[in-house]
Amino acid sequence: MIFDHDNYNPLGVGLPTLIKTDEFSAISEGEYILTYLGKEDFFKSVSTARIGNLGMRGTRKWRGIEAISSGAFHAVGLRKDGKVFATGDTSWGQCDTGDWEDIIAIAAGAMHTVGLCKDGTVRAVGFNEYDECHTETWQNVISIGAGIFYTMALCQDGTVLTTMLDENDKPETAKWQKIKAIAAGGHHRVGLREDGTVVQREIINAASVILKNGRT
Repeated sequence: MIFDHDNYNPLGVGLPTLIKTDEFSAISEGEYILTYLGKEDFFKSVSTARIGNLGMRGTRKWRGIEAISSGAFHAVGLRKDGKVFATGDTSWGQCDTGDWEDIIAIAAGAMHTVGLCKDGTVRAVGFNEYDECHTETWQNVISIGAGIFYTMALCQDGTVLTTMLDENDKPETAKWQKIKAIAAGGHHRVGLREDGTVVQREIINAASVILKNGRT
């Protein structure tokens, strides 16, 4: 079972205090939402913020979902046929995945959505203030990740591609070699080397960058 601790639910609404794990096969936690996939393809997303129950917005038609991912206020599901469904806040176009096909993996950033195509290219939609959706030139990708304001990818040759938050964020990930797995945190990137060692890159606090640049 999964408990929602009161100190992690600042608004105190929406999210059940107790969920039975025998009711679902996968779970994904976003900044303000919790998404889970039922054993019978039942998809639901509930919110700790006052944006309503995301699961009521058409997801009853979602069937054959094999992977899920949660952003700050949106949820994404990958169907077995390579189609991608998204629901929730779409202020920045982060749910505009209706024309995506042949997708084999998904990742939801805070306000953007990323999909790995069967041919090793990467698609991305949503908030793009810091070029997090500029992945059109990426190739030979085998794994993807999305942080709050960035996107990263692992390539077949063990190198890592990543977007940059701003001019001060010069990711050391360009130097990473022989990486076999990656993970995207909100403000840091992690890579697992073939020898079992771990490399990481901390990213400038996104909120500080936004305040500094006067952006909202």
